Amino acid sequence: MAEYISYVRVSTKEQGRSGLGLDAQRAVITHYCPNAIVKEYKEIESGTTMTRRPILEMAIAHAIRIGAILVIAKADRLSRDIGDAMAIVKRLKAGKTDLLSCDCPQSEMLAIFFFFAQREAEIISIRTKQALNVLKAQGKVLGKPKGKACHINSKRATIKSNRVRAVAENSHARAEALIHRKQGKSLFSTAEELNNRGIKTRRGNKWTIVSIARLIK
Repeated sequence: MAEYISYVRVSTKEQGRSGLGLDAQRAVITHYCPNAIVKEYKEIESGTTMTRRPILEMAIAHAIRIGAILVIAKADRLSRDIGDAMAIVKRLKAGKTDLLSCDCPQSEMLAIFFFFAQREAEIISIRTKQALNVLKAQGKVLGKPKGKACHINSKRATIKSNRVRAVAENSHARAEALIHRKQGKSLFSTAEELNNRGIKTRRGNKWTIVSIARLIK
């Protein structure tokens, strides 16, 4: 029976303290690797760079040392840079082990999912810069406000961030849905697969046959 080293990651300290996203990642990993997780490594760091990922390095070293498979819930949890991600896959294979990304059980398609993860990061960065430029053009004062204004702006920023993340995840879901359809899977099985992996619609709902059909269209 194969053994697994799990790696979960969130991007901010706030998410790390609240557990937002971590429990969902654990649920997905447990679904695919029940009773086979040797150790979990948790990291709170951005996925766009590999310069500050000591926990990931520990997880990789542990997996290679005991010959366990490194498992992640989604491709973007490993890295949002396709070059970094594929370099990690190469290191694992050189160490006589492998990577399992639960959103892409077929290893030969990992590069495609890493590409989408990188593209999502690029889109988020572009939209953020555009939004800041618009605010500057309108004469808005940027920076960290104080008191009540800080609370209101923080809440608005959180809502906006959630919307951007939802759009990115929807793009990821569409890519996976198209792959499933090309493999001859039904709309029902595609919706069931996305729901089992904890992937939500843009509004945070579960997928149905109708929503999958609309997504693909």
